[in-house]
Amino acid sequence: MSYKDYAQQQHDRIYGVQINDGFTLLDMQEKAANGEYENEEQIVMDLTRLLVYYEGETEDIYAIKGYDAICDTQVLYHKLEGTVYKQLEKININFKNKKNDEKTEDKKESKPLTAKHIFKKYASKFAKKGCKFISEDPKILTLFQ
Repeated sequence: MSYKDYAQQQHDRIYGVQINDGFTLLDMQEKAANGEYENEEQIVMDLTRLLVYYEGETEDIYAIKGYDAICDTQVLYHKLEGTVYKQLEKININFKNKKNDEKTEDKKESKPLTAKHIFKKYASKFAKKGCKFISEDPKILTLFQ
């Protein structure tokens, strides 16, 4: 891995959502449908590429990356919890290493695992203390990238 790639990886790890990264919820949905995820950590890593939240005046505000087809660019949409949860519920997780017998038993006993479940379980990994246009603080969502 080159130094440039390493530096970008560390920046992404610290600052989270990156507008220049072309990864979207649709990509995550396709990976989940194809059974490309092996564990929850991989799902969390992809979710951190797409989503953060911070405290709003009356409720939490979620910043979720999306594709603006008119402008042909990635953008951050600021949404409320219910809207984001509906989007995450559409991503059903099929783990790569689950056998067919295990899948059949799981379906009888419980609801399908979704990205919403994973997000809620690891919510602290997505929390920011606020949102600013430019900030060096890794705990603040920086809009200017």
